[in-house]
Amino acid sequence: METILFVDDSAEQIENYKRYMQGHYSCAYVFSALEALDYLACHDAPALIFLDIEMPYMNGIDLLKKIREQAAYSQVPVIGATGDTSRKTLLSFMSAGGNGCLGKPISKENLVEEIEKILKIEQARRNKKTVLAVDDETESLYIIKNYLQDKFNIVTIKQVKIALEYLAKNKPDLILLDYQMDLFNGASVFKMIKKMDGFENVPIIFATGTQDKDTIMELMELKPADFVLKPFNKEVLVQKVSDAI
Repeated sequence: METILFVDDSAEQIENYKRYMQGHYSCAYVFSALEALDYLACHDAPALIFLDIEMPYMNGIDLLKKIREQAAYSQVPVIGATGDTSRKTLLSFMSAGGNGCLGKPISKENLVEEIEKILKIEQARRNKKTVLAVDDETESLYIIKNYLQDKFNIVTIKQVKIALEYLAKNKPDLILLDYQMDLFNGASVFKMIKKMDGFENVPIIFATGTQDKDTIMELMELKPADFVLKPFNKEVLVQKVSDAI
């Protein structure tokens, strides 16, 4: 049975979660962000992480960012718990990669309902084709996910190093790759991916913000599945990804 990881610095709250979860799920409990990171380093990825946002030393939002930086946990659903239900806090948590958030105090009914809802969404996600989007612009990744998530499972990664770590363990159905990144250009990343075992036939679509003829000819010489121009047009992006997969 897959495990749900609870992270909260309050012993009283942890005891509540233990009572709430009895008979429902296999669970693990830790009392800090650092303990959570140690747990993740020593265990298989949990089915879901439920974490307190207001923790000392490292809060839940910073913990979530560190979780999302690790390829093995980039898609693990994370629900937050907070006594601060201001729009700013909720947006910060969701922007960092959260999947849901509950305001405190948390009842057993609300907790079980939210966990079941997120796990159902996760199961539906697994049944979709997977698109890996690699782009060093956060805004571009947000738009890609927003435009494609209804039809595809979208994995968004900002750093090439993390993307390559993800690909070492996962094989998406398509890769949407920014052609003009600051530290790595799209051509070099394209060549690295195509040299990986089993990735010769994985379609790669380049995304580019330039319509310069020489640049377009340069990227097309690599024989990608296609290319798409920025700023993205939703209908064009969905159609190109659909056709390539």
